Amino acid sequence: MVRPARPGSAACEAGRYSGCPIHPPPDSAVGMGLPVRRVSACLLSTPLATVYTHSMIWTVKPALQKHVNRVAQRMRQIDQIECRATGREPKQALRHCLIGSTLAWTVLLDDKPVAMFGVLPLSVVSGRAAPWFLATDEIERGARQWVKWGAGFVSAMQSDFPRLENIVSVENRKAIRVLKALGFAVETEIVIVGGVAMVRFSKG
Repeated sequence: MVRPARPGSAACEAGRYSGCPIHPPPDSAVGMGLPVRRVSACLLSTPLATVYTHSMIWTVKPALQKHVNRVAQRMRQIDQIECRATGREPKQALRHCLIGSTLAWTVLLDDKPVAMFGVLPLSVVSGRAAPWFLATDEIERGARQWVKWGAGFVSAMQSDFPRLENIVSVENRKAIRVLKALGFAVETEIVIVGGVAMVRFSKG
C-alpha cells in the first residue's frame, strides 16, 4: 500500500498522485467516471480537487475562517443537535474544530461552502484524534461521490493519527452508514451526552 502523500509535500507537489489522499485518479475518486481536475500543488489559493457532476461543481479546499458563517447558518438539524449536546452552538463548534485541527477542509458546491471537516488531536503521544464533519443539507446532493472519496481523507488523518475516534448521535443514521462504509467500528452501547443518545465509533 502506498503511503499517502501529505498535502503540500514534495511527493504531492512533484505530481506522484497515486498515493495522495486528496489527488485520487479520476476514475476512482468518485467511482462514477466523473472528471477530477488535479492541481500541481496543494496551496491555500488553489482547490485540492474539483468534481463535476451534472451541472454542479464540487470543490475541496483547505478550511478557512471565512467558510464558517455560511455552514453554521445553514447547518443541518442533526449536526446542530450534536453541536449543542457538546455545549456549543454551530458557529462555536465550527470555530473550535477549525482552530484545534491539524487537518481541515471545506467542501464547496458552486463555490459556496456546504460542509467542513477535519481531525482534532486527542493525544499526540498515543496517536489518537477525533475526526469531525459538519454540513448543510446541500451536502446530500453529492452524498454518493463524497462517501466514495472519503477513504482518502481518512487515510490522510491516519497518517498522523493511527487511532481515530469520536461519538455520533444514534439518530444520525446517514452518518453511521457512512462511517461503517469507511471502515469505522460503531459501538452499540449508548452514552448520553448533553441529553442526546450517542454511540462511539473508531478506526485503527
